[in-house]
Amino acid sequence: MLMRTTVELDEKLLQDAMAATGAKKKRQTLELALQEIVRQRRLERLRQRLGKTPLTITTEDLQQMRAEG
Repeated sequence: MLMRTTVELDEKLLQDAMAATGAKKKRQTLELALQEIVRQRRLERLRQRLGKTPLTITTEDLQQMRAEG
């Protein structure tokens, strides 16, 4: 589901984020940022449930570990 909204953003920060992600469009940059926030919060909740070891694994790491059994 898509929605249209108007927001005020720091133009320099948005440009830096676009450069850092390689995104060509503002929308793509914002979607990547929101996805990353959600991913980090999920990892944080998982870490709290499992213990105090910081998690720095990616989706690719998880897929590889599953494939290796």
